[in-house]
Amino acid sequence: MNQKFFKGFDFSDEQIKKYLEGASKDIAIARGSRKPEVRFHFSYNALIKCAYALIGFEENKRIRSTPGHHVKLIERMSELLNDKNVLICGNAMRSKRNKDLYFAEAIVTEKEASEYLEFVTDILMRIKEKIS
Repeated sequence: MNQKFFKGFDFSDEQIKKYLEGASKDIAIARGSRKPEVRFHFSYNALIKCAYALIGFEENKRIRSTPGHHVKLIERMSELLNDKNVLICGNAMRSKRNKDLYFAEAIVTEKEASEYLEFVTDILMRIKEKIS
């Protein structure tokens, strides 16, 4: 694992639990909104919190806040879950989020918002099963 992006950190069970609870709350907010942009952004936040929880649990590593750190979180989560779709879909979400945040150019459709929400919900369930 690249030391430029990750550093050792002794996570407590409570800290891991808080990341998973945060991801669950973000998913609940996404489900409660009719606006695709809100559903998308809260789904993305949940995705990142899932990565923090999984990497913290599996490797006792924390991401450093450096340019490209979300890419590395998604890559590592994909590897730990042994699922290339996590990398593909996660990076599509990251790219769309960046286009919206930095260039105000992203449009999130109803279909995308729903698909991304289900994708992240599935990841959260898989990580909860792995951790419990």
